[in-house]
Parts: sequence; C-alpha cells; structure tokens
Amino acid sequence: MDSIQKLAKENTLIRASLYGVSFLIIWFYNSILFDQTEFEIVFFYYVVWNYFVVLLNQLTIEIIVFKIKSTLRWLILIVSLVVLYFVSVFLLVYPLKWLNYFRPDDERIEVIFNRFFFPSIEGAFSVLGLSWSTGQLYFHLFILLIGTFIIRYVQSMKKIVALQIMNANLELDLLKSQIHPHFLFNTLNNLYRLVMDVPQAGEVVLKLSDLLRFSLYESNTESISLGKEIEFLEDYIGLEKIRHHSHVQIAYDFESVQNRDKRIAPLIFINFVENAFKHGVNNTVKESWVKIILEQTNDMVIFKIANSKIGNRMTKKGVGGQGLANVRRRLDILYYGKYDLEILDEGSVYQVNLKIEL
Repeated sequence: MDSIQKLAKENTLIRASLYGVSFLIIWFYNSILFDQTEFEIVFFYYVVWNYFVVLLNQLTIEIIVFKIKSTLRWLILIVSLVVLYFVSVFLLVYPLKWLNYFRPDDERIEVIFNRFFFPSIEGAFSVLGLSWSTGQLYFHLFILLIGTFIIRYVQSMKKIVALQIMNANLELDLLKSQIHPHFLFNTLNNLYRLVMDVPQAGEVVLKLSDLLRFSLYESNTESISLGKEIEFLEDYIGLEKIRHHSHVQIAYDFESVQNRDKRIAPLIFINFVENAFKHGVNNTVKESWVKIILEQTNDMVIFKIANSKIGNRMTKKGVGGQGLANVRRRLDILYYGKYDLEILDEGSVYQVNLKIEL
C-alpha cells in the first residue's frame, strides 16, 4: 500500500473516531437534559435521531464548502443554513411529543416540549428557540466541523509531504536511467543522417527522435501546453500508422481544442493510447480500428479513445495494469476532485472517457 492510500485509510479511521466521540457527547448532553440515569431504548432512539440531525447539517455544510465550485457558493451556504435551521428545530423538538407518549409520567419531557415547541417563526428565533437549537444542534455541530477542518488540514499537509517524497524518488530514478536514453537519442540523430535518402525510414527515425526528446526534456515540468501534448500524441500515432499499415483504421481528431496554450500535466493521455495499440490492435488478427478525440473548452478537457478488441482478451491480460494504476495515481495527485475517468469494456469495444477540469 503506497503512502497516499495509507493517508486515505488513516483519514477514514480518524473521521470515524470523530463521529464516535460526537455521538458520545450528544448522548451525555441529552442524559443531563432529560435526567437519564439508566439505559432506555426510547431515549436511545432520540439520541440517535439528534445525532442524525447534527450529521445532516455537518454533511450539507461540508459538501457546499468543499464540493461546490460556483461563485455563488457562499450565498448557497447562507440560504441552506436558514432552511436547515427551521428543518432542524422541527426535527429536534417535535419528536419530544412522541417521547412524551412513551413516558407520560415524565413531567420533565412535557415541560421541555411545552417550552421549546415554537408554533411561529418568531418563536423559533426567540431566546428559548436559539438556546434549544444551540444546545441540541450547534454546539455539537461546531465540534464536528472544527474536528473535520482540522483533520482535512492535517491530512493535506501529510499528503504534501508524501508527494514531495514521491517526487524526490521519481527524480532520483529518472537521473539513474537517463544515461541510456541520452545515448539512444544521440544514436537516433546519427541514424537519421544515414537514412535521409529513404523517406519512410527517415520519417520513422525523426518521429522517434521527437518522442524521445519530448520524454527527456519537455515533459520534465509540472505542466506543458496542450499544443505540445498534442504534437507528442501525433508523433506517436504517426509511428503506429507506419507500423500497422492499412489493416488498422486509425482516426484522430484534435481540432476541437480551442486554446492550445492551455496548460496541462504532461503525459496524461499517452498511456491510454499505448494500451489501445498494444492490447487492442496487436492482439487482433482481423482488421481493427482506433479512434481518438481530444476536446477543450474553457477549463474543461475531454479525452476519448476507443479501439476494437476480440472477446475478453483485453480484460484477461489486464489492460493498463500498472500503467493504468499509475495514471489514476497521477490524476488523484494532480487533479483530485477535478477529473472523471470512465472505462467501458463492452464485448468487442474498449473505450476510455476522461474529463479534466484544468
């Protein structure tokens, strides 16, 4: 299990502990409020209900704050808080009537219900109404939210450290392996001069040299332009066209990219293209096809690739394998919460749909 997965598991355990402690605090508070000295199932149900209302508020606030990207996010939050207040007051007070039904001799419950049941909006915003909602809801909600924010902050700091360590290791591995690519790159340049009189051979060498140059130099940055990434993909596809000749129908469309200067992490798409040819075309004995589409509008990039395949052969060989796992890991690191990856394995067609918000 890598460090990112360990952090995710640790985050789940800590959040579960936070929710458990919050439940105990709500239990303790209600035990004092209702003078509860021994376990009673009806009282337990009310505590669980109180806990559910607190969670409803906490999850709603967390979703609005962290998930909604609209500029109207804070307006939505304010409106939601007002609506949640009335809903929560009703959900917390009205069950007391039900609780009083099961404990008719308990005058304390009846008194609390009569004090805090608000038949009007003015009553809900009265001193009693605010004190009830504070004690039953907002005190516990405040603890949950503070705990959640602290957990998110600590986990984000740990994730940054883990990514720094991972990047350092990747850079070390890259430095160790660069002697051979440099040698190959220089050899290709010499080979190109020797085969210039043979157009197709020269084209292959030139494209391969461009691919190697991109891998060695241009991709060693945090981001590149979409135009550079497209050129890299076109060189790779060009080599595959030469290699597979006419028995493979290769179609690609990069014309729907509005701004080729838009920045994106390098080598995001190439793994899917490699898989399409390696597992889809190479394993197909009959005529086959590959279709690739790249679109970009404003801050949204959409990449689609589909290829033919025979039966479940791609699935059996585990398409993508470690390569696909690495792509998912990179997407989680670079575009967490901003991408959607869909893989469709449908009989004779294998398709990948990827959306990235830049």
